[in-house]
Amino acid sequence: MKILLATDGSRYSGEAVRLLRSLASDRSYQVDLVAVVPETGADAGAGAGSGRSSVTGSVTGSEARVFTPDASSAAPPPARPRIEDQVSDKVASGWLHKAAAELEAVGIDVSTEIVRGVPEEALVERCRTGTYDLIVAGVKGRGAAPFFEVGRVARHLLQWAPVSVLLVRPRAVRSRDAAPRSSSESAGFRVLLPTDGNPGSLEASWRMLDSLTPSGTGIEVVRVVEPSHARTAIPAGEATWSGGSGEAREPARRWSSSDPEGPAGPGRRAARQEGTILRGRPAAAIARWASWNHSDLVVLGLRKPDGADPCLLGPTARELTWSSPCSVLMVRS
Repeated sequence: MKILLATDGSRYSGEAVRLLRSLASDRSYQVDLVAVVPETGADAGAGAGSGRSSVTGSVTGSEARVFTPDASSAAPPPARPRIEDQVSDKVASGWLHKAAAELEAVGIDVSTEIVRGVPEEALVERCRTGTYDLIVAGVKGRGAAPFFEVGRVARHLLQWAPVSVLLVRPRAVRSRDAAPRSSSESAGFRVLLPTDGNPGSLEASWRMLDSLTPSGTGIEVVRVVEPSHARTAIPAGEATWSGGSGEAREPARRWSSSDPEGPAGPGRRAARQEGTILRGRPAAAIARWASWNHSDLVVLGLRKPDGADPCLLGPTARELTWSSPCSVLMVRS
């Protein structure tokens, strides 16, 4: 699996590195680790004719290749670097060296690179020109305001990146009424996979999880029944959990089959056979269940951006990006 991992030295990018470390126990990743620094006047002048300038060399220690995105390719409206983006190559190389050392310590194949440009635009361009399966980034960066749950780079990646996006955030502190976690589950990785029954989205999500997560991952398939479709009245903002109707439960049952030849595949801990039916407003119900059930990752389907048009998130995906108590994986289908 080929992954583009962005780092800016923030604690959120550090969490992204630690997440990949924890998932790499029996998976093979090829990680391109990049840090984005603004173009200097010399860089801009050198790239004016060719659209790209690069310095190649061995990628070891704090040395890193330097790549400037192709300015002539189709891209969203250009942005100017912010003050927080103004870092030197030496500082960026330090970020890369530290993150690469952590990943290589668990056997992950890593190459490092300094990318020139505005962070959000340079990362999207790199996704377009590379053959990546996934881009991983912190949900916020060094410059994000504390009251913003999602930074500008993360928002831009969700709208414009042509590959699946994993936004990493530290897991929220569990509430007192959270479900107790048994000793057998304490070291396991738990995934929450909401579905509306779309077979294409489920297939893409399952294939991504099969490549990304280690054996023994617990995958729980859930479906949300909105209050307007529930049999009993539910106060706004609340969520209740029950078996639900057979019609609503069938897609979850089909996709959470424990059959070794089914979606779960050999060697994996299958998702719950019956799945789980949540009742309430979708985003609120999923976020609350993820927190209560100690989920490490929430997975949602997302369409690809269409040419010059961004991918507009639906209300559930948009709200979960902001309110999820754990990391969020948006799978392009």
